Amino acid sequence: ANEYLAEGYKKLTGYEVDGGGFDWYGRAPAHEGLTAYGLMQFKDMRAVYDVDDEMIKRNAEWLLGRKDGEGGWQINKKHLHKWSKSEVMDAYINWALAEAGYGGKIQEEINTSYEKGIADNDSYMLALLANTLHLTNDERYENTVDELIKLQETNGSWKGTAHSAMYSKGKNLEVETTALAMLALMRNDQFKGELAQAAKYLTSAKTSYGFGSTQATVLAMKALTAYAKTMNNEARDGAISVFVDDEKVLTKKYEVDNGQPIIFENIEKYIKSDKQKISIKFEDTETALPFDISVNYTTKNPPNHPAAKVELKTQITDESIGTGETVRLTATLTNTADNSLPNTVALVGIPAGLSVQAWQLKDLRDKEVFDYYEMWDGYLVLHYRDLEANETQTIPLDLKADIAGTYESPASCAYMYYTNEVKHWAAPNKITIQ
Repeated sequence: ANEYLAEGYKKLTGYEVDGGGFDWYGRAPAHEGLTAYGLMQFKDMRAVYDVDDEMIKRNAEWLLGRKDGEGGWQINKKHLHKWSKSEVMDAYINWALAEAGYGGKIQEEINTSYEKGIADNDSYMLALLANTLHLTNDERYENTVDELIKLQETNGSWKGTAHSAMYSKGKNLEVETTALAMLALMRNDQFKGELAQAAKYLTSAKTSYGFGSTQATVLAMKALTAYAKTMNNEARDGAISVFVDDEKVLTKKYEVDNGQPIIFENIEKYIKSDKQKISIKFEDTETALPFDISVNYTTKNPPNHPAAKVELKTQITDESIGTGETVRLTATLTNTADNSLPNTVALVGIPAGLSVQAWQLKDLRDKEVFDYYEMWDGYLVLHYRDLEANETQTIPLDLKADIAGTYESPASCAYMYYTNEVKHWAAPNKITIQ
């Protein structure tokens, strides 16, 4: 864990630009919203890692210098329109600065957010506001929380009415809003029922890759971890049972103080078809443990999400080549919407045995075929600040054949970064290297 922290800290600080602030690709000018996000990351990291306090101070002061004089914040016009100046972004920056210990320097901005948040009655805004007000010892926290409670849904969640600071919508916005509301309510010990319902919703929202977007996942983990600390004091011994199609197949007893994972092995022998209902239930206890559960499956060619707004196609020109030769892989990324899309990502699957050429990637980036690239295990990952309405980008890649054999790439996909559950997939490519 310490190694991950060290590596992550080094990468994160590399996105700071000259003069203060952070940018997606570490190039000036800095972005106000992303700088606020960075302050939140480093503030949380400081509890478990030696973070440079001067770096936090430098970036907080840069952000404080971006006040617009009207109770809000300036947003550099170069940056993505979806992260442009808005009441939501103003409230998020306020929260980040309050978390970093600078709440006393943004009273005018907090007052403006309070007036707008109460008037708009948006649960996302109110949750941000409630956290900010509590951090600054503002008596208006109680009234804000009272308004927030009125907006809780019957399933335990809170639904923002517009979008988050990261322009998340749909499920991601719901997860972010619920997590922020939980964090606000846990600052007061009067809302156990509401918190239990919210925690139940967040737990059910977990997927194989987290809780949705990066921000949704971070906030959900933050809220559930804090909630688990309070629940651990109330949980009792009991048992956990696994049911397949409502038939109990496995049971394990547990003790609260044990502290070890509860592991069910060899469950596959109870799975007889591809469509069965698997349930896990607590038994013989009045108060269940806080829990996390993971279910994973694999498929060569996943189904496309019906709401996907970007499409990706990939094609290799030859099915067989010799070692040392190159083969053209063409990836075609298309925005099918009638509006521009921010933060689009394409994961292009590269068959093992072939390698991308660094000089070509740099050349394509310089020609603005994409804004940024990185390599993951089996994937070339391409990032776009913005795709215009109905825009198509064609990415020609000359892959070098390194090792003889027959290889198949993982399925490629494209999605918007903050709605990463909405993916369009391209089938794997297969090639033989002689």
